Amino acid sequence: MGLAGCYNFFTMFYRLVNFIVRSLLSIFSDFQITGQENIPRSGPLIVAINHIHFIDALIPGLVIPRRTVGMAKVEAFRTPGLGLGMRLYGAFPVQRGQVDRRAINRALAILRYGGAFAIAPEGTRSKTGGLQKARDGVTFVALRSGAPILPVAIAGTNRVFPEIRRLRRAKVRVVIGKPFRLRPEGVQAAKDEIRRMTDEIMFELAALLPEEYRGVYGRCQDETHRYIVFPEPRGAVIGVR
Repeated sequence: MGLAGCYNFFTMFYRLVNFIVRSLLSIFSDFQITGQENIPRSGPLIVAINHIHFIDALIPGLVIPRRTVGMAKVEAFRTPGLGLGMRLYGAFPVQRGQVDRRAINRALAILRYGGAFAIAPEGTRSKTGGLQKARDGVTFVALRSGAPILPVAIAGTNRVFPEIRRLRRAKVRVVIGKPFRLRPEGVQAAKDEIRRMTDEIMFELAALLPEEYRGVYGRCQDETHRYIVFPEPRGAVIGVR
């Protein structure tokens, strides 16, 4: 199989998985998406999501009508079957609990070529459903790439299976906010500045979530925009709602 054949195979697998998962969500839950008009048509894009259920890693592919590439903990890739499926889908491994330069460089390469990179800034799934203190990886990538950040808030995926057992459909809501950039781009920021940038990113995500999901970022009404700016979008796409 040549390069074109491999690309077509991976693309077909990606689309098939998204179609199946979205169909199942539509059947077994009340699945609604808002804000797809905020998605940039092209160019590098960092998709920042909250993480309350394992299915959240697939949400960007379901709601964003362009290929998105994400990463997952390296341990998941060691599971037979699951690891192969994740690689075919396009995900790549990351070492949690440390600065994984290889994963960061891969994310930067995706953005350098105008791709969309999805990341859960918290680094791990929330057991309570509320936002946890985020790590600074998203900020490092945003500063070094200059790519805009698109906040995608997910609510209800943690209730899908419990509600199915009760023969009910959970309400799953995905809200896509407006993209923004960090300023100043491409500079070496101090550690405390990076932490404040990360907090501002998370406050933007929290503002899109129901209050019960905001966790440690519950006071999003107190957020500042010292480090973020909302540029005028070059264009938007209209998706299926």
